[in-house]
Amino acid sequence: MPPRRARSSTSSRSTRRCQNLAEFDPRAGRIVELRIFSGLDIAEIARLHDLTERTVFRDWRRARAFLVQQLGLAGAAG
Repeated sequence: MPPRRARSSTSSRSTRRCQNLAEFDPRAGRIVELRIFSGLDIAEIARLHDLTERTVFRDWRRARAFLVQQLGLAGAAG
């Protein structure tokens, strides 16, 4: 298990990346919040925002790709 400081630093960087995403694409940022922090699935998010599941899925994929690029995790998105 990494030291507390390392986890805190990683969490802080991840939070900043999520904020960057929300500035770049507010809807995708909200989808990430709902998926990661609230545990909602694609169908629940679609109903909540009156979107199709396909739209939510597409936004989720775009958001993941953005975050992977921001975090420098090439190859982890697939």
